[in-house]
Amino acid sequence: MEAVSQRDESPRTDRRHSVRHLGDALDQVRKTKYARLTGNRRKFIKGKKYALLSHKENLNPEGKRSLKLLLKTNKRLNTAYLLRESFDHPLGLQLGRLGATVL
Repeated sequence: MEAVSQRDESPRTDRRHSVRHLGDALDQVRKTKYARLTGNRRKFIKGKKYALLSHKENLNPEGKRSLKLLLKTNKRLNTAYLLRESFDHPLGLQLGRLGATVL
């Protein structure tokens, strides 16, 4: 019974908080990558935080191009970005409900 009571007292996170934590993790990956680079290579990541942390639909064409190039050239950022996007995708939850309804 003790294990159940401890589990009930643990803080619960909803989808919005989980997405926020994924965004924070994505920003940490960006900062780590920036710290590892030197000279002109730093300029490539500098100024891309908004593009990286924004929803793709909210970016202007220049921001979309910048994001695409950044993700194409950096595997770690791309992986972290795809994880956040897949979790935050508006259909992610809807498809789960649809599947449960169809079955």
